[in-house]
Amino acid sequence: MDPVIVFSLILMLGALGVAAFMVIKSLKDTKREIETARRHCEKLSRMLRTVARESLRLRHALLDETARDERLRTECETIEQAIAEFRQHAAPLVVLDERKALGDVLWQVPVGRVSGNPDRAVAPWRTFLVWAPNADRARRRVIMRYSDAEGFGVGPATERADFPAPAS
Repeated sequence: MDPVIVFSLILMLGALGVAAFMVIKSLKDTKREIETARRHCEKLSRMLRTVARESLRLRHALLDETARDERLRTECETIEQAIAEFRQHAAPLVVLDERKALGDVLWQVPVGRVSGNPDRAVAPWRTFLVWAPNADRARRRVIMRYSDAEGFGVGPATERADFPAPAS
């Protein structure tokens, strides 16, 4: 055999060996990268599940707090209404005028002062007794003295059966 051919074959076998070595090294590197990517995906999956659990826990907490907030708001409104009713009943009765014409009826008209609280625009102040033929006239008589422009709010007139006994 010709030495050139043998030398060429040895060179080809060497090149083939180097190429095989490089392919094996490349396969090992790829396998290592795939394993690293798989571990990274598992880590991200665990983190995502942790975030999802926390998100679910926070959602339940938000729903609980929303229900509690609504319950407390309702309770506050009930208490504020009770306080307003108490103040209205505790507000002194004042006779607006004692002039009584034929056919007049005694009306009770609540008056409140405008407060700075936007939820409760009018705070009870006093209750006036007015003689008038109807509820609308009784309200108008009170409004003439205590108008909205002066910071008062006049409530609905209710008929009162009798004149209260004087306080002594």
